[in-house]
Amino acid sequence: MTAEHLYPQETPARRPVPAAP
Repeated sequence: MTAEHLYPQETPARRPVPAAP
């Protein structure tokens, strides 16, 4: 088992990136 299985890479859908200034 790898870290990816426990902690899948976050996606913009789950954690949206703040708009650039």
